[in-house]
Amino acid sequence: VGELAESIGIVNVKNYGAVGDGVTDDTAAIQAAIDTTATNIVFPPGTYQCSGLTQSVDAQHFIGIGSVVLRKNANGVIFASTGDGVEVHSINFRGDAASPTFTGDNVTFAGDNCGMLNCSSQWAKNRAVKATGGHFWIIGTGQGSVYQTADATATGFDIELGISGTATLYDELHGIYTSQSTGGILAIDVG
Repeated sequence: VGELAESIGIVNVKNYGAVGDGVTDDTAAIQAAIDTTATNIVFPPGTYQCSGLTQSVDAQHFIGIGSVVLRKNANGVIFASTGDGVEVHSINFRGDAASPTFTGDNVTFAGDNCGMLNCSSQWAKNRAVKATGGHFWIIGTGQGSVYQTADATATGFDIELGISGTATLYDELHGIYTSQSTGGILAIDVG
């Protein structure tokens, strides 16, 4: 079944050694699954300790089945995407704690036409989500959660869209919850 799934572009992170027990560092296993360049990377239920995941293939989809958490276990970003048309479905990104010790954004997107469906990102030391490409979208907030930074200052934004000096048009946000009353959503040159 595994070979058939891979031949049609579906990869299960557990087939690459990810454990999802909330203790084991699953970074290398998840990165190995991403590096297959399969169209669909599937995460079975679990809490995956990871950080520094990078993605550059256009049109890859990351799909959580059941309750899936990617929890930060080092400084830096949990997941950084530079591909176009990348989608993340039903995955919840978390910092290490409500008052996080690990620095950095949780999730970043630099490609165009990327988005998150029924996801969340919280306990970020910096931005929960930062998207600098055009037409980035977020639809729904997963599993009753929120998009949230731990930065409660006036410059602490949960979600940042756009990049200064570059028109990044057509961003969409539907049915999401953010938590930062002093920040919330920062839109830069988004039109």
